[in-house]
Amino acid sequence: MKRTSEANTIWGSLVGAIVPYLGWFAGGGSALSMSPFFLCSFIFAWQFPHFYGILWTYKDDYKRGGFKMLEDPIKAARHSKLAVAGYLASTIGLICTGDISIYSSIPAGYAYWKYGWKPAVEFEKNPSLENAKKMKYNSYWPFTVFMLSVILGILQRVYLHEYHQEVLPEEVKKETTQVKAEEVQVDIKSA
Repeated sequence: MKRTSEANTIWGSLVGAIVPYLGWFAGGGSALSMSPFFLCSFIFAWQFPHFYGILWTYKDDYKRGGFKMLEDPIKAARHSKLAVAGYLASTIGLICTGDISIYSSIPAGYAYWKYGWKPAVEFEKNPSLENAKKMKYNSYWPFTVFMLSVILGILQRVYLHEYHQEVLPEEVKKETTQVKAEEVQVDIKSA
């Protein structure tokens, strides 16, 4: 598609972002679960500032290769700023699903602003090679902080589930209590 339409970035981002969702589904997760949707949404959004930074760094190489790429730096900068809004929406979504702690969203929000929003604004004002490289390299920080937030969220849920049963939904608590009661009855009968 790179040889036919500048929309290749959108489709490429979608293909890159769908992989965690496929893994979730293949691992037995529900196709309707919102957790992988928000994870994929972040990855989809993240690819725009990252790739546009690469594109403007190697713009001449893409042209020589015959690729039809976005040529308007203002449009690329606006897509990148919109991507930062996607970072925020994905993070808020994962806070609502309980996959990310509200506390880890504070450094994430800072990283999105400093390493996502600011470089996109600078690139919009001056689409130089230097600002393109900043946008590309700075894009790693929001991604890293987001993924660390997800990992910390998983560790927190595992810890709370393992040591504090109150985080379990009521149905699971009832099942756990019932299994424990049955185990006690078996112990009493065998004694």
